[in-house]
Amino acid sequence: STVLRLVVMGFITRPLQELTAAARKLTAGDFDAELNYRGRDEVGQLTEAFVQMRDQQKQYIEDLNHQIYTDKLTELPNMRHFFHLAKEAKQRLLAEGRHPVMLWFDLIGMKHFNRQYGFEEGDKLICDFAEILKKHYRENRLCRYSDDHFAAVSDEETVEKELQALFDER
Repeated sequence: STVLRLVVMGFITRPLQELTAAARKLTAGDFDAELNYRGRDEVGQLTEAFVQMRDQQKQYIEDLNHQIYTDKLTELPNMRHFFHLAKEAKQRLLAEGRHPVMLWFDLIGMKHFNRQYGFEEGDKLICDFAEILKKHYRENRLCRYSDDHFAAVSDEETVEKELQALFDER
């Protein structure tokens, strides 16, 4: 009878202990916490609810991070995110014995263009230019930092070749 009680208690308490441990991890921001119990009982239903909550929270945070660090129009990193990316690129280039170079791009005349053709066409022009830049610079070395301004990280050895290829783009 005591052994049977211990076995039954184990079936009940072990999943609850695992669920409690996972809930603590979720509270601490660990959205990869394992929730493996798949029973058909109330604890299984509770675990499934926690799995759904974990997955929704994880997706919500990923969506927020995307909104915080990505330019909405071009889907490039924004200036906030670029500072981090540029620092990493600089460190990587220096570790490789190369000299980092920062490039700034400004589409001059956008106000006039927007007045003449409209903001929708202006947005298309900015997106088209962003696509051209993406072809020549990896997205982790490129950003749109405001309106019609972009920045990229390159290295001293290849910057002229990259710029020439960019200017030759049609």
